[in-house]
Amino acid sequence: MSMVHVSGLTYRIVAAENGTYDAFRLLDDVRVGSFRDAGFHVASQIGTDGALLRRIAQTAMRAALTGWTATARIT
Repeated sequence: MSMVHVSGLTYRIVAAENGTYDAFRLLDDVRVGSFRDAGFHVASQIGTDGALLRRIAQTAMRAALTGWTATARIT
C-alpha cells in the first residue's frame, strides 16, 4: 500500500493483483478506479474523471510505487 498526492488530494494505491492497482481517495475511502502498469491502461469508476486517474497512475509510477519498469524496444 502506498500514498500519492494529486490535485490537492491524497490517494491510496493498493496492489489488486500482479500488475494491477486500485486507487482509493483517502478523504472518504472511495475507490476511484484501477490501472495496470503493462500498457498503461486505466479504468475509472463512474463519476470519476479518467484524466485524474491517469495523473494518479503516472504519479504512482514515477514515484516507483508500482512494479512498472521501462523497457527498451529493439527494432
